Amino acid sequence: MTPPIPQRPMLAPDILRLLRPHILDGAAWSREDCHLGAGVRFDAAAIIGGEVHGFEVKSEADSLARLTHAVPSQITTYSMVCDRVTLVAAPKHVARALAIIPPWWGVLRVTPVGLVCERISERNPGDACVRLARLLWTNEARPLARQHGVARAGSLLRGDMTRALATLPEPALRAAVGAAIPRRPWR
Repeated sequence: MTPPIPQRPMLAPDILRLLRPHILDGAAWSREDCHLGAGVRFDAAAIIGGEVHGFEVKSEADSLARLTHAVPSQITTYSMVCDRVTLVAAPKHVARALAIIPPWWGVLRVTPVGLVCERISERNPGDACVRLARLLWTNEARPLARQHGVARAGSLLRGDMTRALATLPEPALRAAVGAAIPRRPWR
């Protein structure tokens, strides 16, 4: 009788392969390992149903330290720019993660055969217009600000422009973000 082959723990690339066909492939736009803006790096990000959804992967080899202890923490930065966030975690992280992440974050548990939903993501309760304005790069924000009359060309610093854009109606900002992100020069 042959001894069973031990299963190696899934690493982040393995987990992203599980995520792709169920979520990322059906999105209007998706990208793995990307910086959307506001200094936030995502394991995966997507625009799903017009909403910006961030995915953070925590494999067996990872720790949860950066979720809360980094400066700024992943919880803080993801919450600043995402409409929804889902943590995709190895089983050893799920219980602790559920205790520390915001209640609107979703959690997918990784199993050898796929992903199991522990908690469905809900919409970020924070100000959507501020989130969306933060996602626009300066070269995307300036024309939008001029178009809507909230700034003259080059008249505002980045933070001021974000605050000015956040006064626009959410549908206008959501359309601008949805159009801008896919056009960016991704590597």
